[in-house]
Amino acid sequence: MKIKIVAALLTCIISPFTCVPGTNETCANRICAVLEAQQADGGAYCTDAVIYVERGGEKFTVAPSHDSGYEPSLVLADFTGDGLNDVYYNIQSGGSGAFSYSCIYDFSGPQPEIIFDSDEIENEYTAQYQDGYKVKVKNGERIFYIDLSGRSGEYLDELYSDGKLIRPVTADVSAVNTAAPVYIRSGTFDLSVMRRITGLYNADLLGYVQEFYKYENCEFAVYFSAVCVV
Repeated sequence: MKIKIVAALLTCIISPFTCVPGTNETCANRICAVLEAQQADGGAYCTDAVIYVERGGEKFTVAPSHDSGYEPSLVLADFTGDGLNDVYYNIQSGGSGAFSYSCIYDFSGPQPEIIFDSDEIENEYTAQYQDGYKVKVKNGERIFYIDLSGRSGEYLDELYSDGKLIRPVTADVSAVNTAAPVYIRSGTFDLSVMRRITGLYNADLLGYVQEFYKYENCEFAVYFSAVCVV
């Protein structure tokens, strides 16, 4: 069964390129996007996702590198600040960690260009259990600590003796877990990127690294990061 998803429009200002209903003006910079995918009858898993985009009279077809998964979605939002909506694509992997793949296409040029790809974001975080019932999360000069003192005695006894680590233990900071549009600055959208921090096993969720990315100088760059404890 083929499904069709029309891109949701995120708006925060009236763009100079917005088409006015009832007029005969041609809007060369108006973006329309539709996603089509195959879905098994009665199932939620989708395959062969394809994005069809129209900008004015021009039509484009984009095949995402991750074209299979759950709940594919499209969003139109201006990330670059040029007044033209970009196309954000997301599809979930369906695994226990709730991972998803995201990318953003820019249609301001003659051909679509990927300006964000969650697979291409480097992971420079490390995490290590420390004496004193805590986990140290580090990325360069940025250091965060997660307090473990509220964990069960059984959990802590496996790791500590009188507050001292019995042996060195490494925690894990995942690759990008999710990346979603957020409205921070006037007129444009940024990205909120989340990474899972896990301890002794994958289901031992300690928290998340949250990073905010903005687009400037032709690329997305981090301008804020924090650790969120669960």
